Amino acid sequence: MVEKVVLVELDEMVTQVSQEYFPQLVSSAQDPRVELIFTDGIKYVHNCTDKYDVILVDSTDPIGPAEGLFRLPFFQDCYHILEEDGILCLQSESPWIPELAELISQVNLDLKSLFPLVKAYVAAIQTYQAGLWLFQLASKKYNPLSNDIESKIKEADLKTKYYNSKLHYGAFILPTFVNEILNEPL
Repeated sequence: MVEKVVLVELDEMVTQVSQEYFPQLVSSAQDPRVELIFTDGIKYVHNCTDKYDVILVDSTDPIGPAEGLFRLPFFQDCYHILEEDGILCLQSESPWIPELAELISQVNLDLKSLFPLVKAYVAAIQTYQAGLWLFQLASKKYNPLSNDIESKIKEADLKTKYYNSKLHYGAFILPTFVNEILNEPL
């Protein structure tokens, strides 16, 4: 059960424009459990004294103000504000773009230096360049590939058009070239 969501956004205008032109995408902002904070996410996490169960990082590309969201100090700060069984999940760009391979690899190494469980997964995101997008899940306790995940998904009785237990497990099966970028055995 979700009790509270804290959404940290650098640019308040992004939210305002989205609420005006894409209200169906930001309707959750009207949910009383959602707290909107307009500030730099890196600074917010660094100065945060609250604890979180899950941190989702859906940032822009790793340039300019967002560059720090792909670096070890930010991951360390996330680790410290996560509960003992906390999970960090972040988008890690497209592995199809050769110039990003080093960054993707370094993010994976940095996460593995902090978290006992780090798993990468992919999804087709057709609105982004290259279409194939990589995400990395770092957990202090939970393995996203444990045998009980399928039963938990069924118990949740999710009504989705896309996600299901087979897709969940399948998303973690990576193409050979992605395993090579991540230095993962095949």
